[in-house]
Amino acid sequence: MITIIIFIGLVCVFIKCFSNYMKRVEENEQMQRNEIQYECVSKIYQNRIDERAKACVDTINTLREHCRHYKVLGFDCEWITVGRVRNPVALLQLASPNGFCGLFRLRHMHHIPESLKNLLRDKEIIKVGVDPAGDARKLQEDYGIYVASTFDIRYLAVMIRCKPLGLEKLSRSLLNVDFVKRGYIGRSNWEFDKLDDDQVEYAANDAFAGVEIFKHLANRLKPRNYWNFTNTDFMAIKSQIKYLLDLDFSEDTLYTPITLSQDIPITLSQDIPTTRLQCGPLFSKHFTTPITLLSKRDYLLEAPSGRRLCVVSKSKAEWYLEERLGEKIQSEALTIRLY
Repeated sequence: MITIIIFIGLVCVFIKCFSNYMKRVEENEQMQRNEIQYECVSKIYQNRIDERAKACVDTINTLREHCRHYKVLGFDCEWITVGRVRNPVALLQLASPNGFCGLFRLRHMHHIPESLKNLLRDKEIIKVGVDPAGDARKLQEDYGIYVASTFDIRYLAVMIRCKPLGLEKLSRSLLNVDFVKRGYIGRSNWEFDKLDDDQVEYAANDAFAGVEIFKHLANRLKPRNYWNFTNTDFMAIKSQIKYLLDLDFSEDTLYTPITLSQDIPITLSQDIPTTRLQCGPLFSKHFTTPITLLSKRDYLLEAPSGRRLCVVSKSKAEWYLEERLGEKIQSEALTIRLY
């Protein structure tokens, strides 16, 4: 009997140790999968001679081909500031979801290819990163290039109830990738005739991190293996974020409800504790509609401070309550106050 008990105990210990070992193996494999691997373009395109112009177009075609099903590009820009004056954007970085990056030295281009402009203004391809709307404005101001469908990945982080951190911290917390972003590289001269390896890696990493973080967060919003991701799956994700395209990210907008004409709220992940949410385009900071004009089916939506934000329908008010984003308070009008 004692022998049997000892045997069972040893088996339990073995199973426990083996389980811990397999868990560590799985964690290591996950970290390896999360490591951002990329094929950085060997040439920094300046479009000064025919051969480079052709290679530039080939790179743009590759980026577009990689977006055939998963229509997302990592998007970032680099520039230098002399004194307090910002020079025009020197470098444009675009990274595909397949791990391919194109670096375009706009300041050295005599002519910016029309195919690059078409890629950037393609509304079906979402350009993701941290503050991509700001970078898009710079391209418009400096080169007259319109960039459509920018999306700040921090909004997607909020949607799955992660903190809206910067690119480096999001990479560390979500991808287990720790970029060594030495400050002097970010402040280096991006207009040099030849960029060094550190500059190329720094620039490529920023674009790749943006698209990889988007893929990671989108998968948590709609779980699906990337290689099994269909165009229908992507359209479902896009329908959840379309109200946030081309918006600047701001903490002040996290309480703002979805546009009054819209009745479908953004889907929230259910497995993470509730936090504040950005649901759509901005309203005026000052709500001025007289309460006497509200119908019995309307609700007021208030920020935690009590500041009135807007009017919402009863169904939308009920959604805020179901998602535990606010509480119904006693007032002269039906009111939901956000937490």
